[in-house]
Amino acid sequence: MFHIVEFIESSEVEVVPSSWVQNGTCAWPTYKSVAKIQKAVTLHESPNRTWSAFRVRIIHTTDTYQEARLKLPQATLMSDLQTEDDDDDRPAYTKRKNSACTLIYVFFFAALLTEVLKAQEVIKQQLAIILKNQQKQNSAQSQSDELPDITTFNLPLSDLPDLERLENQIKDQPEQMKKLVTYLGTIGGFSTKEAVWRILGKLLANSFAKRINWSGANQKVAFRALALRTIVVNAVRTNAHTKSSTDKEVERYITRWLQLAPDRDGGRKERAKANVFNV
Repeated sequence: MFHIVEFIESSEVEVVPSSWVQNGTCAWPTYKSVAKIQKAVTLHESPNRTWSAFRVRIIHTTDTYQEARLKLPQATLMSDLQTEDDDDDRPAYTKRKNSACTLIYVFFFAALLTEVLKAQEVIKQQLAIILKNQQKQNSAQSQSDELPDITTFNLPLSDLPDLERLENQIKDQPEQMKKLVTYLGTIGGFSTKEAVWRILGKLLANSFAKRINWSGANQKVAFRALALRTIVVNAVRTNAHTKSSTDKEVERYITRWLQLAPDRDGGRKERAKANVFNV
């Protein structure tokens, strides 16, 4: 057991083992080292004849030292503490006790402040996630209210006739191009890469994307020559998060997405199996 006691003469408040207190008097070690005094308290060191004795008032009793330390600040605030300036004539033991108390309080509040700062950082991270999700929901809601009808575009494009049909459609009917840009702009993305790849995933079936590259090399369809290139660039810029994307950035991520088409939908695993078989 531990007592939180107030020393009558000095009004100091401290945690002591219950065995140190008898009949309103507390034994107190004469050690000069603060660490040694604290060790004596935590280990329930038995008083001896060299220790001093002081009148005390028991404020609170706990089962453990840790619980007593947690309650000590509250007990201190409830007590009528005197400062050293109020009583310069107090005995030397009081000044030693003052130093011990001050050091303990510093450690206690430093640890408490550290925990508060850690909790604050966790809360900031959680708030950032919540804000991001809220923005995403708000954006999706506002966009869905004005989502154009894109059934006539037959997306995703799965072959060359589909692509040629769409190219003619958006070239001959400018309002169709605008409608497609508006729709693809609602796909979202928090970076240029994410926006471009999400848009291309809506535009092109992966099986068909394998037959397209940026330049048209190796007898593939040249994406840079398509009207779809302008649509992708404009759609990316209608996204609030990617409105400042440059043509070069968009084109780089289009090129990379097309290059990776053979690796998607299990393509990489199939090639790996084929290589093992050939070996």
